[in-house]
Amino acid sequence: MLSPSAYSDEGAPTNELSFQELEIIIGHLEIGTVVTKFFKNKQPDKRNLLFKRESRQIVWYKEMSKRNVYEGIIDLREVKEIRTGKSSRDFERWSNLPDYAKFEDNRCLAVFYGREFRLKTLSICAISKQECDRWIEGLHYLTRDTCNTISYPLQLERWIWKEFYNMTPDRTTVTLKDIKVFLPLINCQIPKTRLKEVFHEVNNRNNGELSFDEFASLCHILTYDGTIYHTFFQKFSTDGVIISLSDFQSFLAEQGDSKAFKESDLVTAMFMRDFVRDPRRSTVADQDYEEGFFTAKEFMSYLFSHHNELLDPKHKVVNQDMDQPLSHYWIASSHNTYLTGDQLKSMSSVEAYARCLMLGCRCVELDCWDGPDGIPVIYHGNTITTKISFLDVVKTIRDHAFVTSPYPVILSLEDHCCLTQQTKMAAIFEEILGPMLLRTPVSNQKTDQEMLPSPNELKRKIILKHKKLPEKSTDTTSQTVEQPECCITDSDSGPLEKNGVLYLEDKVKGEWVSHFFVLSDAKMYYTKFNAKDNQTEEEEEYEEEDTISMAYQPVPEGVPEYELHFGEVWFHGRLEGGRIRSEELLKQYGPSLGAKERFITFEFVGQLVPETTGNP
Repeated sequence: MLSPSAYSDEGAPTNELSFQELEIIIGHLEIGTVVTKFFKNKQPDKRNLLFKRESRQIVWYKEMSKRNVYEGIIDLREVKEIRTGKSSRDFERWSNLPDYAKFEDNRCLAVFYGREFRLKTLSICAISKQECDRWIEGLHYLTRDTCNTISYPLQLERWIWKEFYNMTPDRTTVTLKDIKVFLPLINCQIPKTRLKEVFHEVNNRNNGELSFDEFASLCHILTYDGTIYHTFFQKFSTDGVIISLSDFQSFLAEQGDSKAFKESDLVTAMFMRDFVRDPRRSTVADQDYEEGFFTAKEFMSYLFSHHNELLDPKHKVVNQDMDQPLSHYWIASSHNTYLTGDQLKSMSSVEAYARCLMLGCRCVELDCWDGPDGIPVIYHGNTITTKISFLDVVKTIRDHAFVTSPYPVILSLEDHCCLTQQTKMAAIFEEILGPMLLRTPVSNQKTDQEMLPSPNELKRKIILKHKKLPEKSTDTTSQTVEQPECCITDSDSGPLEKNGVLYLEDKVKGEWVSHFFVLSDAKMYYTKFNAKDNQTEEEEEYEEEDTISMAYQPVPEGVPEYELHFGEVWFHGRLEGGRIRSEELLKQYGPSLGAKERFITFEFVGQLVPETTGNP
C-alpha cells in the first residue's frame, strides 16, 4: 500500500512558477494581508494574516492600538490539506448572514491542519481573487517544501525559531526565567548552577537577555551529549576530533550502508556538504572532495536524523507486485468510518472520510438509513450519534479517493434503507462518481474468470460492496439483509430490545446522572450522556475557537523563580472537587508510590495541614 504523505498538494495550481516569482509571493506573505476569518462561535471578522519564514508558521492577529497579540499559529508541518472555495464547515455555519453573498467563492480558502485525527481549520476570505491566489500558490509551495526538507540542521533551526517565537510573542529576547520554564517541555533536566553557567557563557552582552543566536547556542550546548559520541563513535575518527570523508565511509561500511554511496567518493562528500549546509564547505569539486568532514556534533545530528532511519527508503513507496488478484492483498480498512469518537454518542462527520482516505485507507464503511426528503443519511443506527448526509459523504469520497493512492477504493455498504431510497442511493453513486464507479466486470484475457482483477487493473476505480436483494423482491419497505436493528455488534449480543436515556445514581456526589442505554436480549450497553452529546456537527464541542497552540506558557509578571512549578505532574492548579478529589487521587495512586512521592499540590487559600503517613 502506498505510504500516505504528510501533506497532499491535490488541487495545487498547475502552472509552474519560477523561483523569482515564488520569492515575490513569499515576500508578500511575510508582509501580511488583511483577510476575513470565519470563526466557529462568532461572526466573521477582519484579521491580519502573515507568514513567518524562519519558523515556517502562519500567524493571525487582530490589530490593536497598543500591541498586536497573535490569536493563532499554524506550523506548516501540520498542514494536511489546502482547499479552495468555501469548502469547510466554518463557511457553511454562516451561510445565512445577510451579506454572505459578498464573500465570493474565488476569494475563499480553507487550511486543514493538526496532529490529531480530527483536523482544525483556518477558513478565510481574501480581499481579492489575486490575493487569494497568492496565498494558495504560496501555501502549497511552502508546505510541500517544509514537509520535504531533507536538511536536518535546517529542520533543527526552524524548530529553534518556533520555540523562540513562542516564548517571545511580543519581545525579541528571552530571559533565564523563560529558559527555566522551557527546558522541562523538551525533557531537559539540568542543575540550576549548570544552567546559569551556560546562560552566562552564551550571553555575550551580559545583560541577562538572550537574542535568537544566543538562544540557539544555548539549545545546542544543552541538547548535545558528548558522552555518547566519545563512548561509541569516537573510534571511527582518525584524529579523534572530526569524522573525515574516509572515516564516514568506514562507518557506513561497518554498518552495512556503504551501498548508499557506491557511485563515488564525490557523492558521499556532496551528501556531507548538503547535510551540514555550511557556506564555508559549500564548494565541492573533483579535486578537493576529500575536505568533506563532520564535527562530533554534526555526526551525532546525522545519527538522529531521518537519513539514518531504520526503514529502507524503497519501502516508502509501492514496490510489490500489484498484478495479483485483489483477494491476495491485505487491504487497509476503516470500521464505522463516519464516527469521530465512541459508537454510542459521538459525532458523525464527512471529514472523517476525507481523513481516512488521506491516511491511506482503501476500504471505508457507510451505514445507510432512511432519511428525510427521500435522501438517505449515515449514522450508527439506533444510537444518539449524529446523522450526516449520504450525498455529502459520496462527494467527499469522490474528492479524496485517489489523492494518496491510485489503487481502488471499496465502499462497504451496511444498508438499512427501503428500496425507494436504495434507488436514490444508486442514482447518487452514478451521478457523483461517474466513470470512477466500477459498473461492469473487468475484462482481461490474462485474468482467470474465476479470479478477481488485480489492483493495477482497478486503478482509480470505486467498488461497491453490498449484499444482493432476495430474488423477485418487490417490497419497497423491505431491507436488503436480515440483521439486528441495533448496529452495536458483539458475538454475545442479540437483536435490539430497547434504547433510551436513564439515570444512574452517583453515590459519591449524591446526584442522578443521565446515561444512554442500549438493551439487547443478551447484553446492555450504556454510557454517560448530556445535552451536549446530542448536538449537531456545527456545534461540536471539540470545534472550539482557534487559539495559539503551544506547550509553552509565558511566566506571569511578578512570579518569583522559586514558584516556577508550571507543568509539574504533582501540581493540579485549581483542582475541581477540592480536598475530596485530592483524597480520591491519593487513595487511587498512593499505594503504587513511595512515601516521598505521595503528595499532591493544588491552588489553596487557608491553613496548610501536612499529610500524615498513616492517613494519606
